[in-house]
Amino acid sequence: MPLKITNFTFMVLSYNHEKYIIEHLESIKFLILNHGQDIIFQIIINDDCSTDKTVELIEKWFLINSKLFVEINKLYNIKNIGTCSSVLNMIDLIQFEYSKMTAGDDVYSYENLFESSLLLNEHEIVSGIPLYLRDSSLSLNNFELFNFLATNAIYKNKPLVERFKGLSFNNAPNMFYSSKVLKDTDVREFVSKFDVVEDFTLQVSVSQFFNNPSLYLDKKTFVYYRRTSGSIYLVVSSRFTKDINKVYSFLQSLKNSPFSKALISNRKYLFSMRSVVLRKALNLSIYWFYIQSIFKLKSIYKDYKKLDIVKSKHQKHYEFIKNMAKFFLKES
Repeated sequence: MPLKITNFTFMVLSYNHEKYIIEHLESIKFLILNHGQDIIFQIIINDDCSTDKTVELIEKWFLINSKLFVEINKLYNIKNIGTCSSVLNMIDLIQFEYSKMTAGDDVYSYENLFESSLLLNEHEIVSGIPLYLRDSSLSLNNFELFNFLATNAIYKNKPLVERFKGLSFNNAPNMFYSSKVLKDTDVREFVSKFDVVEDFTLQVSVSQFFNNPSLYLDKKTFVYYRRTSGSIYLVVSSRFTKDINKVYSFLQSLKNSPFSKALISNRKYLFSMRSVVLRKALNLSIYWFYIQSIFKLKSIYKDYKKLDIVKSKHQKHYEFIKNMAKFFLKES
């Protein structure tokens, strides 16, 4: 395994992110300037037909910062084609061995993403632990943290597909994939069958089309995950629901024990239910998840002690990025 990467591709998917895109780009700039010595960079931006000033701001940012990259690819869709098609179009343009894909409203942390990318030489998927960005404040409550660590403990020694058949807590913005995964023909074909849900489909396809694939949880935060009015699940909820139900149908079609099949069927049935209270109260997977968690408490505690997340440092970093974005917007 190489001691240091020499190239890296950033992929950015934007849609009506005029309020946040400069913060995102400034966080990429921070990583390059602080951790990117002797690394060459490509950036691919796909805007899925924004109706605000997102594209205009992207162009202004590149006028000043284009020298950070040896290759800049801009895909500005003339109509909304959906997240999955946009992602596949970006993957077609990847030139380098290591890459990371994010939405234009999220923000990279100060962690050395390039160093952690080396883990992709041994694992198909690497994931961090998210901090949630709400109204300029970062948060991750203990219950959310427990769910992520419990997921890791429950599924660590099981086939990767079991993680997605059952209830699990994953955060797509903090996940990155090996190049062989993103370029794989079977993975691409599977993702192409969907519209707006690229993360769940990528994860499920990896679990199916690779021999003994693995997911490694690096106990750091790589991306601050922002929920906005532009989030996929809010903007195109009917398309989102259709995609998720298709994934559940695929999982149902796999070889399953009667118990596993019942859990998947239960989740699929409840997913379209409007009542959040009933969706949770009747979800058998929730009860099974926490029953399993009880038997993994020792492992969960060990992982908790290994966490490398200092929220105050991350908050300070976000404030720095936010101020850099404000300065750019003021000067431009």
